[in-house]
Amino acid sequence: MVKIMQNTVVYLIRHSTPEHPMKAGLQAMYGPQAPLTVPGRQKAEKLRSSIISREGKSFDSIYSSPFKRAFETASILAGDALRNKIVVIEGLRDTDSEWPGTPMDELIPIAEAGQLFNDPRTHETIAEIARRMTTAFHQIIGAHPGQMIGVVSHGDPLRILYDRIWRPGQEIPAYAQLVREFSLGQAQGLRLEIFPGGRIEKEFIS
Repeated sequence: MVKIMQNTVVYLIRHSTPEHPMKAGLQAMYGPQAPLTVPGRQKAEKLRSSIISREGKSFDSIYSSPFKRAFETASILAGDALRNKIVVIEGLRDTDSEWPGTPMDELIPIAEAGQLFNDPRTHETIAEIARRMTTAFHQIIGAHPGQMIGVVSHGDPLRILYDRIWRPGQEIPAYAQLVREFSLGQAQGLRLEIFPGGRIEKEFIS
């Protein structure tokens, strides 16, 4: 009997909206333990509905960054059947940095100027993030051929992973170019359908 190979579907999902702490009366960058806001939970519920409407089913497996905002998003996307089966992978976490607690008025201009990874408060390089994200990605898809998988992570790590999926082996561009080429909003997903021959089709879902 000829074995029929099914396509693997992977959703790369950015966490939903977390609570920003306040510092000296100003909104500051959130840290690893920031929970989702009520609207953030609602956005994650909407994304879950959109995915089920698109696929006619929920995920077979779901993976998450260890950060609270990502895990809470994954818990909503998982539904009752998978909520206790979410797999946490350290490699899916956000960038190691000193930015949590920094007033957003200070952080945003640095990010918009494309200088986040040139600042000493960012402790990881883009190449280091690329290595851990691609390792996690290939580990996940290798474990679930022909299945539908959710992967919940963070903005910059997902941006860097996207570049490695579409330009494997090539030099990683500067951060400003990565931002121009790919961004996911909070509670937005990129659907990748991976065919047996290696071809990949993509579609944004929110």
